[in-house]
Amino acid sequence: MFEIIEHTADIGLRIEAETAEEFFADAGRGFASLLVENPETVGSREAVHIDIQADDLASLLHDWLSELLFVYSTRGLVLVQFDVKLDGARLKAIAYGELFNPIKHQRYQDIKAVTYHTLKVERLAGLWRGQVIIDI
Repeated sequence: MFEIIEHTADIGLRIEAETAEEFFADAGRGFASLLVENPETVGSREAVHIDIQADDLASLLHDWLSELLFVYSTRGLVLVQFDVKLDGARLKAIAYGELFNPIKHQRYQDIKAVTYHTLKVERLAGLWRGQVIIDI
């Protein structure tokens, strides 16, 4: 589950999931919902393999979403489906999506960067919770 939150001149995501893998997959789906208004219109035609490592899970969340932004910015791919595996603060994923098509997809936000402002990932009461602010 993810929730879009408003932030001064930015936008953010709050994410909550039962497992760390679901948390990162939900963060990816939330990020896609910031790129296009109806992510369900995006097919799963292309696969992208992602392998990143960070010092901690909050930094991994930042780097994960930054990688999704990089793929969108350089290849035009909107990624909407995620098979995520975690080993500590290392994430391996296969992400699926398709090229952004202005006829088929309606852009929601122009995203500049993923920020560290109020970035957090924590496990509370058996749930993984976190938030991230996105510069638009």
